[in-house]
This record gives sequence, C-alpha cells and structure tokens, in this order.
Amino acid sequence: EFLYATDCSEGLFTIMKKFDFFVKQKKELHLTTSKKTKIINIAKIIKKILNKRGFTIKIFPSKETDSLQKNVNNKSNNFLLNFWKPKYSVENGIEEIIQFYLKK
Repeated sequence: EFLYATDCSEGLFTIMKKFDFFVKQKKELHLTTSKKTKIINIAKIIKKILNKRGFTIKIFPSKETDSLQKNVNNKSNNFLLNFWKPKYSVENGIEEIIQFYLKK
C-alpha cells in the first residue's frame, strides 16, 4: 500500500486531534489507503506520466521474488477510515512528486 505524504500528515493530524477518543476505543489504528498496489504497477504509472512529457521509459521486471514478506499481504484495519480518508490516489501522488522534481 502506498500513501502520499500529504495524506499521511493529515491522517496523523486526525489521530492527534482525536487521540483520547481513539485510545478509549482500544482498537489498532492503521494509517492506510487499504488499496494494494504492485511495484510493477507503480513503474507503469511512472512510465505513463513520463511518456506524456516526452521521456522514453523502459521497464525491466525483476526475476527476483519477494523474500521479505513472501507475498503475504497484511490485513488492513479500516477503523481509522471512518474518521479520515486519503485524498490522493497513487497516480495523483506520483504525478505530484514528478512535477516537483521536474521543476528543479
């Protein structure tokens, strides 16, 4: 799962504002979009955005497998999403980052 930094900051701010409430709930809080995205799809999004700007991008998928999590996905806890929701999609977040670096 990928979360844009602005969404992360706003989510943390929501947790701080309602901290006493969340502590009383005795539930785990997971700051997440609850949307799984494969790394190859991130590469494809970057390629699409940069192709529109005239960059030629080639993707070379790795033959390696996930040795850290062994493709086991963590189960999302959506309790926090009742109080806060991310505003940026993965595509929008990547677009923002690319625009920032292309201006430099």
